[in-house]
Amino acid sequence: RQARARHGRGELTDREYADYLTSQFQEVVALQEALGLDVLVHGEFERSDMVDFFAQRLEGMAFIEGWVQSYGTRCVRPPLIFGDVHRPEPMTVDVARQVQAMTDKPLKGMLTGPVTMLMWSFPRDDLPPAEVATQLALAIRDEVADLEAAGIGVIQIDEPAFREGLPLQRGDGPAYVEWAHRPFRIASSGGRARTP
Repeated sequence: RQARARHGRGELTDREYADYLTSQFQEVVALQEALGLDVLVHGEFERSDMVDFFAQRLEGMAFIEGWVQSYGTRCVRPPLIFGDVHRPEPMTVDVARQVQAMTDKPLKGMLTGPVTMLMWSFPRDDLPPAEVATQLALAIRDEVADLEAAGIGVIQIDEPAFREGLPLQRGDGPAYVEWAHRPFRIASSGGRARTP
């Protein structure tokens, strides 16, 4: 976080920040290999937040300067979803390719799911949540396909906020689950059958 903040303030050049990230990736890969792990992760050092990172790379989303308390002392900057969401280019592929080259073990691609991105944003109100989540899902599906094409053979799509969308009235729960599971299925549908 300190290096990211220094980079944001211009105290680290883009090259210095990239070199710092590379050193962190190398360190975490070496640690995981020393521990004997079968599937490695890259450590996500370049990511400020699991929604913010992706939202910065998607069209149709904007950012606020203020922070919102998430829980305890954790604060986040939820993006605003103001338009149709789409992915103009790959978001994680370059880093995944870079880190995969550091090891012979499989590297796991780490993505945030569409419902979590929706729930942890300020969504537009002119479309139903299911439609916005579907737009997010299509962007993640494209990322899954690009990760596979880059040789990343294990992909994780996190949905920690799935239950947050459940209505308070139990009777309304099935309708939410009915639409909310579809975006996850869409996001993961770009993957090959052999990709865990």
